[in-house]
Amino acid sequence: MKKGIFLLFGIIILVFISSPTFPASKMTYKDSVLWTHIYDMKVENNFAYCSFENGLVIYNVSDIKNIKEISKLYLGGGGGISKINQTVFIAAGDHGFFAVDVSNLTKPAIKSSIAIDGVCGKMVISGQTAFVSAADVGVHLIDIHNPSKMIKTRTIDTPDLVSSVSVKNDLLYAADGETGLLVFDISNLKNPKLVGTCDTPGTAMDVTVSADYVYVADEASGVQVIGIKNPSAPVIAATIPPLSSSRAVLIHDGGKYLTVANHFEGGAQIFDISNPLAPKLLATCKHQMYNDLWNLTANSNYIYVVDKFSSFRIIDITDISKPNPIDLYFTPYSITCVAVQKGYAYAAGDLSGFNVIDISNPASLSLKGQFTEIRRGHSIALKDNIAFMSDRWANFGIFDVSNPSNPVKTGTLSVPGSSRKIITNGDKAYLTADNYGFHILDIKDPKNPVILGSFQIGGYAYGIAVKGQYVFLAKSDTGKLAIFDIQNPSAPVLKGSIKTPGSAYGVAVSGDFAYVADGDKGLQVIDIRNPSAPVFAGNYDTPGFASDVLIDGVTLYLADEKAGVLKFDINQSGKPVLVDSFNTPGEAVNLAVSGQYLYIADTYSLLVIQK
Repeated sequence: MKKGIFLLFGIIILVFISSPTFPASKMTYKDSVLWTHIYDMKVENNFAYCSFENGLVIYNVSDIKNIKEISKLYLGGGGGISKINQTVFIAAGDHGFFAVDVSNLTKPAIKSSIAIDGVCGKMVISGQTAFVSAADVGVHLIDIHNPSKMIKTRTIDTPDLVSSVSVKNDLLYAADGETGLLVFDISNLKNPKLVGTCDTPGTAMDVTVSADYVYVADEASGVQVIGIKNPSAPVIAATIPPLSSSRAVLIHDGGKYLTVANHFEGGAQIFDISNPLAPKLLATCKHQMYNDLWNLTANSNYIYVVDKFSSFRIIDITDISKPNPIDLYFTPYSITCVAVQKGYAYAAGDLSGFNVIDISNPASLSLKGQFTEIRRGHSIALKDNIAFMSDRWANFGIFDVSNPSNPVKTGTLSVPGSSRKIITNGDKAYLTADNYGFHILDIKDPKNPVILGSFQIGGYAYGIAVKGQYVFLAKSDTGKLAIFDIQNPSAPVLKGSIKTPGSAYGVAVSGDFAYVADGDKGLQVIDIRNPSAPVFAGNYDTPGFASDVLIDGVTLYLADEKAGVLKFDINQSGKPVLVDSFNTPGEAVNLAVSGQYLYIADTYSLLVIQK
């Protein structure tokens, strides 16, 4: 597990901290923007409290046509959320369980937090106890009577992956994946007892209870309506066929209605359940775009539907017979690339626009400008006031960023293959292209780049670096580092290559060595003194999936996806020494550096840490 892996790294790091040769300065979080990947939300009065991959965001939803962000609080993770009085409780993925004071909505503050095992997801609060689902670990019971000093009292083990819990009276209902529904007697919190089970035909992902029935979102098998008059012998009484894959269920309006959230483009379904044995479909609500629905909450007039990858949408249920989808509050889908220049960071990803971020104060990032009509930004590079962006589903894009508040797409360049990674070096740009190879571009006039030369090698070319007369190409499909002589840019020549043990995704060059981010095989160090016959000089097996590498002097930073960012000293030729690590909330895939700060495209946000 991620937490266990970093416990091991913590031990390694302590060894280096104690060494006079490599004193490590701990990397620290400064700020993050462009948050995406929402898990759960609660709405109270005119405010929505949302749990994102990075933490808590509070919105003013008094005007649903003009939703405004009030504040955010970085927690390093996100999962289930509940609110009691002026305290919000968040199960923050694998970052623990938090109590947050929201008495001042503009400045939410952590009251306390506790470390708990597993990847924590949905939760429910009953009395003074929080019941937190934690996948393969089970269900945690946390005493929250004093939010400033919470205590985990015990953990209930379950056979599979518990993803949701619900409580009624003295019974706890757990959606336990392939196991189905589990029923526990919690009248004695010190000794919960399993009293009943119901093996559902699908994968139990969410559970809610009303009167004598439990409703289980059972993914591909739809929704199971389970009778619980006898909790020791729950039985499936009815099944609501799936629209696509049922992910979440919500009972509202005093138990009259059931809303089902479906992912995989399924949309939301609203049922009349006055007769639980024959639920009646009232309406299906789908947005014209994005319908990967994961969670639900409601008040008297609206249903708020969580779309994991595009934030949330609102359905007006003033007239329940004619529900009206009225708004979508959009956040980026993903942030997978970043470049930095002259006080600004430029970031993009899938369906997330081309974004300009003011980084003059790294502890307080702000979105300065945006160009929204981007399908899949994969890489960004800059020259002067021109930004180049590869888009794997469209032509290579050219942006004028002389006015950061209003980036303008001034043109495109059609290149053979599907453009992926771009870097600039003086008056030239180097662009990899899937199903082709790489291109060398003349960017003396950056608004009008011209292809100088290309090399067709086929397959997937992810990373590229340049040193002197050589280009270094990382090919992920064949796991290979290829070296090209580019003395004549119009006719690159393959000079040499070496097969890496993993999937070569990224490459950086320093001195006599090329450093390759080699997927699940970590960091590979390759001696390139003889470009015709490169040889291995060293390696470091990392816990995640190495996807990008950046060199800053004698320091190397590795984007290791779910394992975050690793920092190495490369002063010893060919022998990288781990000196620090930073566990990011998402999946670190691309890096940029400016001064004392590292900018991380973390898939679910743009993150800045002090080196």
